[in-house]
Amino acid sequence: MIKYIGRGGEIVLDRLPYVLRFHDFLGYEWFYTETPQLDLRGSAVHSFRRSSRLYMASLTVAEQPGSAPLHELINRFASITEPDILAEQPGKLYVGDDYLLCYITVNSKADFNRTGKHVQVELTILAPHPVWFRTAEFSYFPGGGTQTTAGKKYPLQYPYKYAFDGTDQMYDNDHYAPALARIIIYGHAENPQFSIDGHVYLVNDTVQSGERIEIDQLARTVVKVYANGSRENIFGKRGKQYSVFEPLPPGKHMLVSSGAFGIDIKLFQERSEPEWKSSMLMPTW
Repeated sequence: MIKYIGRGGEIVLDRLPYVLRFHDFLGYEWFYTETPQLDLRGSAVHSFRRSSRLYMASLTVAEQPGSAPLHELINRFASITEPDILAEQPGKLYVGDDYLLCYITVNSKADFNRTGKHVQVELTILAPHPVWFRTAEFSYFPGGGTQTTAGKKYPLQYPYKYAFDGTDQMYDNDHYAPALARIIIYGHAENPQFSIDGHVYLVNDTVQSGERIEIDQLARTVVKVYANGSRENIFGKRGKQYSVFEPLPPGKHMLVSSGAFGIDIKLFQERSEPEWKSSMLMPTW
């Protein structure tokens, strides 16, 4: 499924009344620095990096029996995508399970059907950081016990997906690259720390029952959330010997902790293009 989720709502883009006829989402480009070799035998390349990227797409908007009229369909598309630009907060463009943070910056109309039932819309999509994210979530419970998702009780009803046996403390990033994460530590715990593959993640603070510490590696923040919902910036209390913002390594590793406090980890695996599926090789119309 291809869809866009923004501040204005959600819109599916691979089935009527909105159908993408063309897009270039399945491609990428790396930039690099090139230094000519002194012997003139080619160049040395280094400092590979991504730059902002413009994606192009062609969308058919078609009024269908039982659907809203064409003018309302066009207005709905703008009401979902444009609030993100006004807020300067990107929406999410999903292709399958992967999403791109982006803005729809150009929306031009062409090829109006004489019946007034459908129109072709040419889109330009700006991705300031052109990577496709996929998330994976892990939960480790105090005392090393195992619970089902239905049985977990988290302070302030924090969301989660699935749990692991705390006695094993196994961590598995099933990706080919390190991944940034949002890490939640919930107490009671004093100066909580854990390690993965020898790297220590430590916060020098006390978190009481009903409170939590949030380490956001994407935003590079460390915040303490109290039981009443108030938030305190504790960036200065993060461990200094090892960075709490170190991405989590790929593969299977043991997560080592005292087991006295709970840990939730949400990985953000990054790809240069969405993961291909066999269905992507076929048209969507």
